[in-house]
Amino acid sequence: MSKEKIELSIYEKLGVKKFRKMVFLLEKIIHKKDKGKNRNYHLDGFGVSSIENFKKFIYYNGTIHVKNIAILLGMLAIILLNSKFNGFCYAICILMIKDLYCVMLQRYNMIKLNIYEEKLIIRNKKKVEKIKEDLCKEKELEKVKEKFNDKTKLLEDLRNFKKYLENQGNANFLDNIETVNYIYEYLNEDKGITRKL
Repeated sequence: MSKEKIELSIYEKLGVKKFRKMVFLLEKIIHKKDKGKNRNYHLDGFGVSSIENFKKFIYYNGTIHVKNIAILLGMLAIILLNSKFNGFCYAICILMIKDLYCVMLQRYNMIKLNIYEEKLIIRNKKKVEKIKEDLCKEKELEKVKEKFNDKTKLLEDLRNFKKYLENQGNANFLDNIETVNYIYEYLNEDKGITRKL
């Protein structure tokens, strides 16, 4: 089991999922005018850029709750130095527990997002590699088709030329540059091409 999964299971045992449900319930009540949604609590999309933007909100929310914990600890210390544990101390402890759960929830969400983002990046890389592979295969296939078509056409033209020479009674010819030029001009005479090699 990975370190992240162990951390997630600890948060789950401490009741982070139940706390999250309470937060979303509170969100619907507080943000009625915003259609019951706080943009700090929800992803705008499911791409890598949306995840990166949402991580900024998580970090921002987490720092607010850490600051709250530090302030509450300071207040609790001042009260305890000057008097006994009283009702005000209970209220501070409850607020600290709430902020601790908020920090745990932010950490829980961050781990989940990191895992999702990693899978998304791997999946996107595989898609890009598949597209590259398909393009390479397509290019290679086109080259093979071109070579095949060129060779098939050349072979057909050479067979026709051989028949022509056989009909002329001159199938035996020397393998020199004049012969190659003669063949080239013959093969392209209907196209009006003449070229000397």
